[in-house]
Amino acid sequence: AGPPPAAPADAVRRLESEAAKGRERRAHDSGAGAVEESGETLGLRDYQGDKDEKKAGSETARDLVRHVRGRTFVRRGEGWWEQGAETKSPRRITAFSEDYFKLLRDRPELAEFLSLGRVVLLTPTEAIEIVSE
Repeated sequence: AGPPPAAPADAVRRLESEAAKGRERRAHDSGAGAVEESGETLGLRDYQGDKDEKKAGSETARDLVRHVRGRTFVRRGEGWWEQGAETKSPRRITAFSEDYFKLLRDRPELAEFLSLGRVVLLTPTEAIEIVSE
């Protein structure tokens, strides 16, 4: 059962764009990134379910939190972070690289999580960040 089929070109472009935005954010890490994350955290803290979803232009719960196979992922900037992963320094793997497909061969159960796009997830031994550099 060889590697999974290659992603559509537009999905790869989207991942590349997200990676570029992340690099840009890290390059300007003079506190602006922390302010953005703080705003996201406040948005999650103050979220009131259906009441907020009815407001024009508001983000829905699906835009902020995703649940995949019993695991919770929270939107941080352009990516999805598994709950608890923010406390660890993730190992970075470039999407669609040899290491990416090796990870999928070794841990096929992670494929569903990787379908979120830019993601930071936990394994029993480490945190892994999928990037598109």
